Amino acid sequence: MSADIGKPGPVHSHFEEWDEIREQCPAFWNDIDGGGHWVLTRFDSIRHALQEHGTFSNESTIISDPDPAYKMIPTFLDPPEHGKYRQLYNARFSPAMVERVSDFARQACNEAIDAFIGSGRCDLIEDFADPYPTKVFL
Repeated sequence: MSADIGKPGPVHSHFEEWDEIREQCPAFWNDIDGGGHWVLTRFDSIRHALQEHGTFSNESTIISDPDPAYKMIPTFLDPPEHGKYRQLYNARFSPAMVERVSDFARQACNEAIDAFIGSGRCDLIEDFADPYPTKVFL
């Protein structure tokens, strides 16, 4: 089966199509400009791909930039290097740590939204998605 899930459409318009594709096959080829890529649709297949670094690599995970000049660490690393960085990050994302920063994260979220809510619009990336996690995590 071949599909183009990258075509534009209204918000939430692709869910029905994705549900249908997932029911028909566990994987499909998605045609996009510049080549295409395989899409896994089932949890077990996705888990297998994430755990089987001998077959599947994290060297590049950005479809539109398959050979980037940069490396996002640890996302673009395969084991064993990936694990070394994950150990450093794991403590910062433990349930206890998340609970400890939850009040601050909520406050930072409200402040970020307050900065643009009066205008009735925002650029989601510029006004929220870039500054908010940076403020919370750093």
